Amino acid sequence: MKERRNKVLRAFAVLAAAGVLYGLITGWLGFGIPCPVHYFTGFKCPGCGVSRMFISLMKLDFKSAFEANRLLLVNLPVIASLLFVYFFRYIKTGSRKISKAENIIYLMLIILFLIFGIVRNCPGINW
Repeated sequence: MKERRNKVLRAFAVLAAAGVLYGLITGWLGFGIPCPVHYFTGFKCPGCGVSRMFISLMKLDFKSAFEANRLLLVNLPVIASLLFVYFFRYIKTGSRKISKAENIIYLMLIILFLIFGIVRNCPGINW
């Protein structure tokens, strides 16, 4: 159990460090990773604005974070809870199995983000 816990903590530390480094670099350079969907099609994908959202969250600018990607910001507690349950179960039991209820929630999130990707590109909607 201790080995699994350390493995998860190392992965989170690397991810957090990469996120902070990315935030600092984009802050210095003034631009982030361009979205290939937006670049090639002109449409905003469901993930467009994620970098700006997380950078705004690091600055505690919730209004800008909401404007960058409102659906992800609103669903962050749900996603964080799902990840917490998954990693807690993995650390305690070593199981990477996802329950049927979790699968349903993941599926609902995927459908929601796909709908969001369509709606945010409709004329007159500025999401």
